[in-house]
Amino acid sequence: MKWLVDNSVLFPAINSAHPDHVDSRAWLNGAKQDGWAVTVETFLGVVRKLMNPATMFGNPMKASTAVDIVCREMAAPHPGQIIIGGSPDKPLLKTAQGHRQIMDFYLAQVARDAGLKLATRDKGLLAAFPKIAVCPT
Repeated sequence: MKWLVDNSVLFPAINSAHPDHVDSRAWLNGAKQDGWAVTVETFLGVVRKLMNPATMFGNPMKASTAVDIVCREMAAPHPGQIIIGGSPDKPLLKTAQGHRQIMDFYLAQVARDAGLKLATRDKGLLAAFPKIAVCPT
């Protein structure tokens, strides 16, 4: 397995109305052959976004539909794994500059600890973890 996929890649790959859909979908389809995973937090984050009226442009999904869609993505050819991270690395988390970085830094920790590259479009993650985080192209 090579990739830990962030919701900034998985959500647009699933949501055909997202501006990054074509690029994210193409990248994910290719990366799946290398082996891929998401964290529980990313899985739930994508479900949450699919249910959110703002991120779904006024067309939110019901929970059952959103969960089914993410599960189908995970089970598609070249299925993904769900990684459950360990205890937070306190020294790493203490380097976060604000509340929005805590989950991102934990995601980078999970990728680091699993020996995976973190596929993300999050500019903060890309800047903070250049040896782990990769912007899919």
